[in-house]
Amino acid sequence: KIGSTWRIASPPDAWFLLAQNLTTIDITRFEAAAYAVLGSADPRFEMDPDERWMAAIHGVNRDYSGMLRHGIGQVLILLAIWGDRARMVPEASRRADAIVGKLLRNADPQRWWSLSRDFRLLAEASPDAFLTAVEESLDQNDPAIAVLFGHDEALAHLKSSL
Repeated sequence: KIGSTWRIASPPDAWFLLAQNLTTIDITRFEAAAYAVLGSADPRFEMDPDERWMAAIHGVNRDYSGMLRHGIGQVLILLAIWGDRARMVPEASRRADAIVGKLLRNADPQRWWSLSRDFRLLAEASPDAFLTAVEESLDQNDPAIAVLFGHDEALAHLKSSL
């Protein structure tokens, strides 16, 4: 326990002990949670880029915590790597590919920007789905992923003054 947050010390150990009890219904519920949490829009995207760094001061926060998002990303990785341990769920390890693919397929700029802090987890959970989505976005005339290459002037100024 760290503060008011409980964490599992070793997610892989927990997976090895518990995965054999997972059912298709459990995985389907996890998928719904993953879509809801990771698919939620970051409200800072709607703010002026010069004001985003002050979002917390203005009370602009994500619907779901970074800890929850990270936890779901970790479970995606465990599902991708050791999905075969969920013996009651046919092709469980392919579910991570489906989740990452659905999150990123035809993603708009807000979705790319909102997921940018989760890229490492998504890419590790499903490298093929992640890279396919990046390539498909980059192949567009006006790629939605281009929002990631923008520049927040206020943040750049703040960094240069440090």
